[in-house]
Amino acid sequence: WQVDPLIEVIKFCKDRKGYIFADFGCGTGDLGKAISKDSKIYSFDHIAINSSIKECDIGAGVDLDNASIDFAIFSLSLMGTNWKDYLKEAKRCLKPTGQIVIWNPLDQSINDEISNVLEDIGFQKIVDEQRWKWRHLWYINIPKETKN
Repeated sequence: WQVDPLIEVIKFCKDRKGYIFADFGCGTGDLGKAISKDSKIYSFDHIAINSSIKECDIGAGVDLDNASIDFAIFSLSLMGTNWKDYLKEAKRCLKPTGQIVIWNPLDQSINDEISNVLEDIGFQKIVDEQRWKWRHLWYINIPKETKN
């Protein structure tokens, strides 16, 4: 591949040492292996292939407190029919001004909807670009204004 989303995500995370990450749909947990010495990372997937991965339906809820992570990562993992729930669950877990990073295949049908869904649930765009066969999105969580 000219661009490998996993390698791009690892570089992104390594540039942000000391933060708390959650890898939603982590597969074999390669991101966790790459950054766990420098940052806290939680790895979630439908099937846990080892003890460092928490098995769950990401859209139904992960075992994290509200506003407990700095970055939510989705690298080729918006595959479930309830992918919108995945994004809502990431938002719940993100700290105010936390960020979500998504790498998605360009030919996946949901690409037309992702930006709108992110903005509808309270994210603001930092990056939305095409990189080879992939769509790379990076958005920031914008907390709702509280009324006094």
